[in-house]
Amino acid sequence: MKTVEEVIFVGGSMRSGTTLVQRLLSAAPGASPMSAECQYMTALVGLYETWRSRYDQFLGDFFPDADSFEAFSKNLVDQFVDVIRSRLPAASTLVLKNPELTYDFPLLSRWYTQAKFVVMMRDPRDTIASMMAVARGHRVAKTPSMLANMADNVERLADVYKSYYTAVIAAYPQFGSRLAFVRYEDLVAAPDRVLAELGRFTGLTLNIETLRSVPDNEREFWDRRQESKYSKAFDSPLWTAALSPSAIGRYAERLSPAQIRKIESSCADVGRQFGYW
Repeated sequence: MKTVEEVIFVGGSMRSGTTLVQRLLSAAPGASPMSAECQYMTALVGLYETWRSRYDQFLGDFFPDADSFEAFSKNLVDQFVDVIRSRLPAASTLVLKNPELTYDFPLLSRWYTQAKFVVMMRDPRDTIASMMAVARGHRVAKTPSMLANMADNVERLADVYKSYYTAVIAAYPQFGSRLAFVRYEDLVAAPDRVLAELGRFTGLTLNIETLRSVPDNEREFWDRRQESKYSKAFDSPLWTAALSPSAIGRYAERLSPAQIRKIESSCADVGRQFGYW
């Protein structure tokens, strides 16, 4: 059986281009095909993150020590990855994506010392404008969600945006050469250069032509998404189309000047660090 280490984790803020990169990586020879977000793995890892702080109070009677509890928790994730591998025997590399899993990338990098991590970045202004569009879709469909509750509160959405990157940036040195930040704007503006860099990083052979049409093995995946009101509100026509810079700078049409100023103030550190202003 292949090891759990042969995994590429894809993360970053919601609406930052994580699905686009997942499509590119999953279309490469030897990679696992396009799949749903690995929310169940996120829940398993989150369960450990939640309960390790409660070890002394609630778990000390059941495990010899905290290290044993961590090993037990990691084994649960290992077993889930083994289940995925058994379903995809032809895949030499798993591509697993979920924006919320980004919070746990530092822990996963310690658990899986050969795994690689791709973190998508996108202009906070465009990202938050896109979050607001999803929130409106959820409200129209009367679908409860975190975004629907936040509505057009750009300050709260800015906090959500930054939260995806806080732990990864703080733990950056521990990743060594196994972490790559990819800016959405660079990917759509200079795809050949970015894909060459991403291919060297992941070891996969990437081809921009794979985005020009939906492969047969992806059609079922996209059809399933249309059956969920929650998932459908996240859909973007750019996911299943050739790369286009049309979404860059769209915030200027979607946000008021006051909203833009609030985002630029709230996300000043990230915006400067990744060259957005």
